[in-house]
Amino acid sequence: AHYSAGLVANRQGDTEAALALFLKALEKAKDDVRCILSAANMYLKLHEPSKARPLLEKILSGECERHPRFDEFAEMARAKLEELLGSLERQPSAAGAEASQEPSGGALRRLRG
Repeated sequence: AHYSAGLVANRQGDTEAALALFLKALEKAKDDVRCILSAANMYLKLHEPSKARPLLEKILSGECERHPRFDEFAEMARAKLEELLGSLERQPSAAGAEASQEPSGGALRRLRG
């Protein structure tokens, strides 16, 4: 119920409400790849990449349930993480140092490999 309501809130442009609903859904289904990816997307929309990154890495590490569309969701997570890391590399700040680190567990490398 929370996941579906989050989708509606996102479609209506209420990113903060959508995030709250996706996080609520994650409380009940902490390994649901759809909820994880949706929450990460909302964090990115809210310009909170440091909160999105561990969620994207969780998907790529395979630490979530295998959904019938898991490969599609994992590819979306990989693309978002690469975009996030690329944007951090372009910023001349402490964030650049963070961006140069490989995602935890080499998840991105395994997905590419």
